[in-house]
Amino acid sequence: MRLFCTLILVGSGCSFDAIEERSPDDVAENDSDFTPEPVAPLIADVCDQRTWEIQPDTKQLDISVVATAAGATVFTVPKDGGAVRGFRVDQRADLFDREMATVRDDQSYTSVNASIAAGRVVVASTAGERTAMDLVRDDLGAQYRLGEFEGSLVTDAPILTSRATQFALVGGATGLTASGFVGGTWDSAQPLQVTKSPIVSMTGAARNSDAFIVWGESDRTCHWMQLSSGQHSYRDFGCADVRMAINPHAVRNHSMVVYEEDGSIYRTDLESDLTIKRPLAAHGSSPRVVFDGTYYWASYINLHGDLVVGFVDDNGTLHSRALEGTRPDHAEAYDLAVFGGGVWVVGVKDDGFGAQHICARQ
Repeated sequence: MRLFCTLILVGSGCSFDAIEERSPDDVAENDSDFTPEPVAPLIADVCDQRTWEIQPDTKQLDISVVATAAGATVFTVPKDGGAVRGFRVDQRADLFDREMATVRDDQSYTSVNASIAAGRVVVASTAGERTAMDLVRDDLGAQYRLGEFEGSLVTDAPILTSRATQFALVGGATGLTASGFVGGTWDSAQPLQVTKSPIVSMTGAARNSDAFIVWGESDRTCHWMQLSSGQHSYRDFGCADVRMAINPHAVRNHSMVVYEEDGSIYRTDLESDLTIKRPLAAHGSSPRVVFDGTYYWASYINLHGDLVVGFVDDNGTLHSRALEGTRPDHAEAYDLAVFGGGVWVVGVKDDGFGAQHICARQ
């Protein structure tokens, strides 16, 4: 689960004070008295926060947050096993409901991942070495069961769309399989065996009508694949706890992949292939990454156990700050999501669920 209650909303703005009451056009080229006022750099800062008056089942939760048309839905499950439940917040991160709704309670689930696919909320609930997939109504009032799949590892976007086919991506010790669904009724299609090698982490993201996946194998290789074409490449470095975000406005399929290797956080920028890894933060774990329309935002848990969040500038530098007192106790104890026009980090603290809103500002 993701332990701690913080949401981060990201916004950026800038203001300029008048230097003089004359424009640069009025200044002669040799006017040495004209010195533009330096613009202060942007920093990551906490701008707002929420505490939701919903009592969590336990502090030891796995958390997954998915953006919806109304705002966002937070899904949770106890790490030591229990029911998958959820609640909704609006675009201002205020509660819709005062109680949590139960999504799955037929088994003792220990992990949950949720995303949007074909306009529907998809929830993947893992128990042991099997994962159940459900389409869940926006108000959490009903669900349609897609089936159970072999494997305990699921991408942070458990179903991705590629060329009008929805693929449920589930993996583990026996490899990685993409199980297809087609049509408005989500009829089963032929599954695709992506790899038969044991995998240790996986992530995925969609852009336009295609999907891209990255996974790490037990031999410490990191792999990339475009689902529609099957184009595949790999590099000789490990990518544990891998996550990916895509910039949909880029001319090419640009994305940022973040991952952990040997106790530090690295990033790899993707266009049409895996490229070299670049250090993002020393001594960290449990990375996340999202794109808010302007910046890639990354988060991780530092050496002291604090959550660190920041934005990556055009030079690849992470401008970050520690959210002191926010200390997820394990990798799944928090989530980083974009909704309501901003980036939010979500988790649990002593008095319940909550959120912090962080901004890029001067």
